[in-house]
Amino acid sequence: MEQHTKEILENGEALGLEFEQAILKLSALAKSDDFNWSKSLEKVRTCPMVSGNQIAPNTHLEHCGNLLKPLCVKMRSDMMQCQEWLEVLRPKVDNGDNTGTDVQTTLHDMAVVGESFAVAFFEFIISLAVDRANQIVLLGGRRRFPRLLPKTGPKWPKDRTILEERVRNLDEDRFMNMISGVETMHYRYLKMHLFVSKNYEMITKPKSENIADMLM
Repeated sequence: MEQHTKEILENGEALGLEFEQAILKLSALAKSDDFNWSKSLEKVRTCPMVSGNQIAPNTHLEHCGNLLKPLCVKMRSDMMQCQEWLEVLRPKVDNGDNTGTDVQTTLHDMAVVGESFAVAFFEFIISLAVDRANQIVLLGGRRRFPRLLPKTGPKWPKDRTILEERVRNLDEDRFMNMISGVETMHYRYLKMHLFVSKNYEMITKPKSENIADMLM
């Protein structure tokens, strides 16, 4: 158990560098052409709905998603490590001395929110192709996809351009969500990094006792 606790402390101390690297990666990604609204919007809007006999994914959104998925996994891991680190650092409160524990609690709450966001954003990314296909089927109706909808389902619009515009609007909405997601990930990492930097002593030594006495 002592060895495991030592590993958690070491991993926690290394989080500063991990956060810095994540901030730089996400900043570069947010500034890249792939996530630039004006430069990539045309790519998003011109992706076909159908390829051969199959519903096609939006290739640009798929490309962006492949860039983001490993970052979401890494963010969740970093947030979990931060929570474990804080649990090890949390002092025994048996003498009324709660000094600094509110700072630990604030950071812990940030980590929980960051973890939840990483998981939710990952789920959003992997559902993009399925959501697009479902919308095309629902909007297209049984005239275009007779086997995918009941006989009472909606019909294919008489004007095909109406359907295409609806799908383009859907793709634009998803693209905006991805841009927002990158910026949110960057902000959460930056906020936590600055908070730890400004309150490091209070976080690691919330009471005047030695670290050995602080462990539960």
